[in-house]
Amino acid sequence: MSFSMRLLETRKTATQREIYYTFVKHFANQTKCNDAILDCCSLLGEPRHCLGIVASSRGYLAGRISVRGEGFQDWQDPRSTGGSSGLAITSDWLTRPLELKSDARIILVVEKDGVFNRMVEDGFCDITGQGFPPLAVRACVYRLAEALDLPVLGLVDCNPFGLSVFLQYKEGSSKQGRGSAKFRVPEMKWVGLRPSQLDDLDLPEEASKKIITEVHQTLSQQDLARAQSVANSTLVTDNPDTYGEEAEYWLDTENPGS
Repeated sequence: MSFSMRLLETRKTATQREIYYTFVKHFANQTKCNDAILDCCSLLGEPRHCLGIVASSRGYLAGRISVRGEGFQDWQDPRSTGGSSGLAITSDWLTRPLELKSDARIILVVEKDGVFNRMVEDGFCDITGQGFPPLAVRACVYRLAEALDLPVLGLVDCNPFGLSVFLQYKEGSSKQGRGSAKFRVPEMKWVGLRPSQLDDLDLPEEASKKIITEVHQTLSQQDLARAQSVANSTLVTDNPDTYGEEAEYWLDTENPGS
């Protein structure tokens, strides 16, 4: 906390990686350092960037969108200036005024790099946080949805961790501090086939076998623990319009009779 105070007093910022190497003898690894930072955020009730701490860029924006504002020299268009991976999403999205323009009709948030890259090739306006999204990526999605008044769709893995990623965009994360709640996108919709819908498709036996043998992935104990965590979370239990039935489906399917 004293390190954070010095950052704020001098109007500087530091990445989590910098903090780890500053206190390399104190933390066993980067994960322990990141956890300590999140504990401070929770204790103070403030998101990480309010403590002068930023994450290294992780996440990209691509498609029919142009951005201009403080920190940008001119209009930046992922189609011409972002390269094949799009524009890197930085901490500018958290606090700096930005001007946005687009003729897109939807915003597609994608969990995985591979799917994102394919969507870029096909001309979609999409965003990826490369797994669980940093706060800057969540801020990017929120600000695009608010400024452009576009529907936001989430394309994530059809497993407990994919659903957790989706819910973090939609409802936020307590680990990122109470101040991060403003970047929630509650109108975000989950697209793609849900596990609980499989039984209702009434597929031919051959097609069902193909799904089981070629597509279905047996859940690990870690997956099941995540599914149980989602089912028990207040994000699900306190909101009738949630995805708890999907978590229950995974638990019932992998633990029949339990």
